[in-house]
Amino acid sequence: MRNTSFVEKLVDRMDFQDLEICMADGNTDFCLTAITGNVKIAEILLGKSPRLLWIRGQKDMLPIQLASSAGHIPMTEFLFQKTQEDLHNSIPFEDMVKLFFLTIDNNIYPVTSKLLDRYPKLVTIENEEGLTPLQMLAQFSLCKETTGHQEIASLLFNAMDNEKECLSYVQLSTAMFDAAKSGNIMILEFLLKDHPDLLFEVDCKEQRSLLHIAMLYRQESVYRLILNKGDSKKVMIQLIDFEGNNILHLAGMPARPEERFGLSTDHVLMHSEERWFQAVEKMVPPVMKRMKNKKGLTPKELFSVTQRVAQRSSI
Repeated sequence: MRNTSFVEKLVDRMDFQDLEICMADGNTDFCLTAITGNVKIAEILLGKSPRLLWIRGQKDMLPIQLASSAGHIPMTEFLFQKTQEDLHNSIPFEDMVKLFFLTIDNNIYPVTSKLLDRYPKLVTIENEEGLTPLQMLAQFSLCKETTGHQEIASLLFNAMDNEKECLSYVQLSTAMFDAAKSGNIMILEFLLKDHPDLLFEVDCKEQRSLLHIAMLYRQESVYRLILNKGDSKKVMIQLIDFEGNNILHLAGMPARPEERFGLSTDHVLMHSEERWFQAVEKMVPPVMKRMKNKKGLTPKELFSVTQRVAQRSSI
C-alpha cells in the first residue's frame, strides 16, 4: 500500500507524455507494470494516460499481450476489460489471435473464453507453430490441469460444431495422437464422441494407432479407455506399426523419457515396466506373443534386451 501511495504521488507530478516514452528495452513504464502484474499501479498509470493501453512494448507487443505472456491472470483480465471499455480503439484481429494463443498457453482461460465467444472462428486458426487451439490443449497433461480446462475444451468443441469451416481430419487426428501421448483423456473423450471413426486412425508416418501410442508412452488411462470400447479393441490389437511391432513389442520397449510413471529409481522403474509388459501379455492372443518384428525379435526377446540395457545403465 505504501509503494502504491508513493507511485500515485509520483505519477500525479509527472506529465502524461513522460509516461508514454519507451525506454531502451522498448517498454514504457506501463508495459513493465503489465509484465510484473501489479494491477493497482496499472490503474494509477491508466488514470493519468489511457493511451498507455495501446502503446506497444518489447517485441512489438501490446501491454495485454505482455501481461498474458508473463502468465498474470488478474492483470490480463483487467487489461482486457479496459480494452473493451475504450470506445475509440480496439485490438487489431492479428493481435487478438496472438493474445488468444497466449492465454491458452498460459492457462488464462477466463480471457480465452471471452475471446472465443466473441470470435468463434479463432477455433480454426493456427498459431506460429502450426497448431490449432485444440492441438495445444491436447498436449497439456491432465496431471498439470488447471481450473477451466474442461470448460475451454467444451467451448472449443461447441465452436467447431457451429463453424462452417472447421478443422480438417488431419488436424483432428493430430490432436488425438497428441492427447494420447500426454494422457489427456478429456480431449480424447470429446474427440471420440464427435468423431468415433478416429479410434481406428493410424499415424501415416509410423503406422501407429491410438493403442500403440498408449503402449509406447505408458498411458494407462488411454489404454483403459480403449479397452472399454468393446469389440473395437479386438481390431486395434491386431495392428502392426512400421517396424513390424505389435502392441506387446511396444510394451516391451523402453518407456518414453517423459512418461516414466513418475518413478525416480531404476529398480522401481524396471519393476513397473515388467508389470506393464505382463499386463499387456495377458490380453493378446498367443500368435502375437510369438510374432517377430522387422529386427527378428519376439516381444519377449525385445523386452529382455530392454531390461538388460536398463540393468547395465543402473550400475
